[in-house]
Amino acid sequence: AVAGCAGDADELSELPEQDQGTISAIKVKLTEESSTNASKPSTMKATIRSKTRTCSIASGGKVGVSICRFRPDGRIYAVGGWDHRLRLFSRTSSKPLAILRGHEESVTAVDWAKDAASSGLLATGAGDG
Repeated sequence: AVAGCAGDADELSELPEQDQGTISAIKVKLTEESSTNASKPSTMKATIRSKTRTCSIASGGKVGVSICRFRPDGRIYAVGGWDHRLRLFSRTSSKPLAILRGHEESVTAVDWAKDAASSGLLATGAGDG
């Protein structure tokens, strides 16, 4: 799972600067109910695998993440930022693969083609059209 911090949330101003405008890759582990003990519920353990800075105030926007979408094969995810950019990341390493520029407002919509792993097609949207 991937989570992002919004740029104008009240809580964001209380975060250390290195945590503002970041995304976190979260590893989730679920434990199944035991068939011998049906009254024991499933549990979930989540740990932060990595944190990656995503946004730049220098681009004219704000620090924050507005959307995140995984490619259908799950190997890459795209993060739309309030800094008017779309960033592509590797799921396994959380390392940035590309920064795509072109919008003049926050990137608020992202969708991958069903065959994006072979076609590379990705659509983005923002208030600028």
